[in-house]
Amino acid sequence: GKTTQARKILERILGEDPADDRARALLARSWLGDDPRKAAEIVAPIEPGSKYEEVAEAVRTYADLLATDESTLPDAPVRPLFVQALRAYRTGDFDEALEKFIEVIRRDRWYHEDAARKACISVFKLLGEDHEITLKHRKDFNRSLY
Repeated sequence: GKTTQARKILERILGEDPADDRARALLARSWLGDDPRKAAEIVAPIEPGSKYEEVAEAVRTYADLLATDESTLPDAPVRPLFVQALRAYRTGDFDEALEKFIEVIRRDRWYHEDAARKACISVFKLLGEDHEITLKHRKDFNRSLY
């Protein structure tokens, strides 16, 4: 609940050690709700092989999906369902977003360059593997892939 103070501390840490991927990941997560593009810029220096690579990818995916222009989505039978999932994702209703994204995967796994799968993974990584929403949807997600 003290986002401004946390950001100042994390920015100070990064000023002293720009290679601190943990501080970078935490700072980016603090910006997700306010400025997803800024969050994506913050994690840009996190390189493959970093312990925080998955969080960085989740932040980038989140920012990209929020910026998706619905009018440019490919025409397909799953398009309306994907739009509903995207709208829930944008409002932070991850429970509904995951339900709908998983249904998109079941019907058309590769729709919009596999965006539904990537969205699900981003939610799981941002919420954490032990979060109740992740636990609720993880098995259905895994089954939908096969």
